[in-house]
Amino acid sequence: ENKTNKNTKNSAQKEEKIQKELLKKYIDNHIPLEWMDNINGMIDISLGKLSHKNITVEKIKLQARLDNKRISIQRLGFVYSQAESNIVGTLYGGKVPGLSIDFTMSNADLYEMIEPLIGVRNISGYASLSGIVRTSGWSFREWLEQMDAKLLIAAHGVKVQGMNIAGISNVVEVARSSADVFNNVNNVLTKGATEFSVDGAMNIKDGEIRAPNLTLRAGLVTGAIIGGIKLDSLVGQFSTLFRFANLSPDSIPTMIVQFSGKLDNPEIKVDTSSLEEFVAKRNVGRNIGQ
Repeated sequence: ENKTNKNTKNSAQKEEKIQKELLKKYIDNHIPLEWMDNINGMIDISLGKLSHKNITVEKIKLQARLDNKRISIQRLGFVYSQAESNIVGTLYGGKVPGLSIDFTMSNADLYEMIEPLIGVRNISGYASLSGIVRTSGWSFREWLEQMDAKLLIAAHGVKVQGMNIAGISNVVEVARSSADVFNNVNNVLTKGATEFSVDGAMNIKDGEIRAPNLTLRAGLVTGAIIGGIKLDSLVGQFSTLFRFANLSPDSIPTMIVQFSGKLDNPEIKVDTSSLEEFVAKRNVGRNIGQ
């Protein structure tokens, strides 16, 4: 059995190495838009389904005009991860290709959308997104590095496995000392799930996606995300400040969960000092009351 597990692990590591090498080769390739140089005219394309590996796009409808190394996208509609999506804007050819688009995506299945793209398997739910994206550059890597985007998101039923917020509240409610909080929070946090609503904004700048105003809500508990993730490597460092108004509406205790490393397998650190202080003050008040 140990030999089988070792072989499986080695096979997974080999596959991951191959995928990284292919991604590096692909991302540094020149964006091939030379075909636009000598073509002008109208474009009207309809496709029932288009698949690449584990990504499938359906009901594709493109209406555009190609003129002077520029495609003016009047409408690009499609369905991806069950979401009705629409794009308008411009794709530029020439020596330094670029694009400028506005997009909307309605009620996307989060698991179907993000698992094929970034390998994250512990998040499900539904989200609607809209935004603007501007970029230019010789290669796909330069597109990521030069990208300037502003995105709005509203999501519901977002279930996150390995984030047991109700369990944390229970630990604090029954804790008899600060030590109880410190000893039990890490054990409880990753054993369970929480369903959030999510709303706010994200920005992409200098090859990094950041969340200057993104809020999670689960009942009376809210979480504010800060930090960023590099688009070319999906490596990042960000943290979520959770506020537990359900424990005390007047003096709200908090917890900070820090994530670092690869997005699909981050290292997690938890700061429970505020929860510990809350329990200590609560217990002092109870003792005085007795």
